[in-house]
Amino acid sequence: MATVDAVTPTQLFDPVDVDRQLEAGKVLPPAFYTDASIRRLEESLIFRHAWQMVCAELDVREPGQYVTTEIASVPVVVVRDKDRVLHAFVNICTHRANPIMDEAAGTCHHMRCGYHGWAFALDGRLTAVPKFAEGNLPPLETLGLRPLPIGTFAGIVFVALEPQETLGEQVGELAQLMTEAGYDFPFSNPQSGLEPIAEHTGDYSVDANWKVVAENFAECYHCGPTHPGTFAAALEVGKPDWALTQDGKFGLAAGLPLRKSMKPKFEPRTAEYAGSPYGFAQFFVWPNALILTGAIGDHLMRLDPTGPRSTRLAYWGYKRPGLPEDEVDALYKLLMYDGGAEDKVIMEGVQRGLESGFYEAGPTMAGPEAVVSAFQRQVWEALAPGLR
Repeated sequence: MATVDAVTPTQLFDPVDVDRQLEAGKVLPPAFYTDASIRRLEESLIFRHAWQMVCAELDVREPGQYVTTEIASVPVVVVRDKDRVLHAFVNICTHRANPIMDEAAGTCHHMRCGYHGWAFALDGRLTAVPKFAEGNLPPLETLGLRPLPIGTFAGIVFVALEPQETLGEQVGELAQLMTEAGYDFPFSNPQSGLEPIAEHTGDYSVDANWKVVAENFAECYHCGPTHPGTFAAALEVGKPDWALTQDGKFGLAAGLPLRKSMKPKFEPRTAEYAGSPYGFAQFFVWPNALILTGAIGDHLMRLDPTGPRSTRLAYWGYKRPGLPEDEVDALYKLLMYDGGAEDKVIMEGVQRGLESGFYEAGPTMAGPEAVVSAFQRQVWEALAPGLR
């Protein structure tokens, strides 16, 4: 049977041409959104090195509380130990590679593998092995869970597999932009009273490349045509306030005011309790995390690539005391459920267009889509060393 040689990215496009296209204000070539070799390169050069959002600190505020996730195909568990120290570990038993913690989140006194019963303390030490005396094993202290770098930004927990910079260097001046946008950093304020909302927490899949999703969420040029009865009905979408970081990695602060017809439903409590003066504000943390706030309440979101043509959106919602619950819930459903469904249709349509073989890299709008251009330049900067 004849075999087909794997296609390398440089057979799909010339890196010099990519430089020229981005300089001319055009988008990345379609192969960046469809090709499996590009996806593997992203996992190696972006996702294994970048700090990834895992949860809010308040989700693991008590000893024994833990959260599990996956970063670049590596299972990860974040847990707070009995001394209230926060840890991140590779969520794989050092015995036979079974996951230690199977649930998405919970509380435990120790971490125990369900395969053979090996037990680990909350600080990662191996503490118990059934039939240890018969095992001819190395010392227990050599078989603890593998630790991972962990840090916090704005009260949100981030973990990295093989970081090439600090979390502070990755976010750059984003905290300053968030402050200038009126954000009050509730996740890092123990007195904020935020509490998780189970109904606003979950995940869903989109049949589109993660960059299609990120670029859609980064701009509101599409809000009028795509969301006439959702975003455009509730928010002033014509000219959003936004700013980009100029140092560190790509970061975005953006806000949309409530329409006048919506304000009576929220004021005056919105002005006092919302985390920004906007009905909807979002902050994009490179490469794939979103912090959402405003009259809509407080939410976190992460875009996880699951293949060259698929993305998993994980999201977490939190209740902010003082905001009118019924109105916030209605606005959330209008924007995130109904508006999100509209976005899903559009993003999957874009993906089909990129895969058609008949799309040539088009232009971006210099004003409304400047954010998209900045994001794509950051992607190219990260991937170019593996392509030149």
